[in-house]
Amino acid sequence: MAIRTVSGTHQTPTSGSVEMIAGEGKYQIVVEAFAMGFVPCGLREFMTRLGGGIGRRAASVRRDHGVEFTFLVPKGMSGVFGPDVRYREVSESMRYVYRAFPMIKCDLYHTPHQYCTFKQIKGASRHLMTVHDINFIHTKTGARLKRASLRFRQRMAHASHLAFISEFAKSDVERAFPFLQPYRVIYNGVKDYSVMDQHFGEPHFAGQLPENGFLFHLSSLEPYKNAELLVEMMRYLPDRTLVIAGRWAKNPDLRSVAVAMPNVVVLDSVSEDEKAWLYSRCTAFLFPSSAEGFGLPPLEVMKFGKPVFLSKLTSLPETGGSAAYYWQDLVPEKMAAEVTARLSVDADREALLKNAARFDWDKCADEYIEYYLSILGL
Repeated sequence: MAIRTVSGTHQTPTSGSVEMIAGEGKYQIVVEAFAMGFVPCGLREFMTRLGGGIGRRAASVRRDHGVEFTFLVPKGMSGVFGPDVRYREVSESMRYVYRAFPMIKCDLYHTPHQYCTFKQIKGASRHLMTVHDINFIHTKTGARLKRASLRFRQRMAHASHLAFISEFAKSDVERAFPFLQPYRVIYNGVKDYSVMDQHFGEPHFAGQLPENGFLFHLSSLEPYKNAELLVEMMRYLPDRTLVIAGRWAKNPDLRSVAVAMPNVVVLDSVSEDEKAWLYSRCTAFLFPSSAEGFGLPPLEVMKFGKPVFLSKLTSLPETGGSAAYYWQDLVPEKMAAEVTARLSVDADREALLKNAARFDWDKCADEYIEYYLSILGL
């Protein structure tokens, strides 16, 4: 049996061996972090922030509670959360082996989202799963909904404990998939892009945008984000410009329509610096999504004190709070009228900043570690 004792590094076990995690800690927690290999998205942002927070606290948690952390990461990702945690680099193909055989023994296994590559490991005494959303019940029908529901039930069945990123996400699951496991609601944090903008020059697309400000939408552009409503809305706002940024491959037909609009600017996926630049210069952020477990972009914009327009659906009223503006009807002409009316007066900047401050990544990491300790009986 191969034993690993080096923190912050990866050692490949002898071929065919069964490996136990060993080290200074009396208790072993393994966290699946394959989202670090994803293209930039909400799940990768979540893992980056949570993993970084755990990494910064790992030494004190080991000292005070005897708990050791190990992250399952893609090849080449060792060290991504700092030197005070261990790393196990594994290939995606190993997920079936880890499910069937006790390759790792640990006291708690955490899958930080329901789509994890390594959905379970055989040698875990307890399994915590974080549920971000069950958007599929709002967006799928027929056989696709049935398959997605079956997969989710199977993942729920393997979890001894649950966490949800919003009260809405918890209630949504509770209605569709009643559960008995202990759970906690732990809010995501929100990155403060306002501290980045001052160090970033003008992006290559700056010349395409009006100097007097613009409306802005950023998302994956999947159909449930409802970006097509915004494009149609701009027919009723001829004196304003809308900038839409995202993964247009998810919605190529909409791109063709948007490009033909004289007051719509189409941008592909933007970098972190470009995102900060757009947030800081937009007049307002528009997010009419009909399926969100949390909704990070509107809160990121609130960090700049910018007004935000949201749908009243799913988790958005919970996270947007009283500081956001809400469309009563997702009808383009009515949406345009609401934008015009609200932007005719100054937004309450202090209320926007105060609402965004409710969501903090350090607090998120602290609450997860507290939950880990509670599950372990510490």
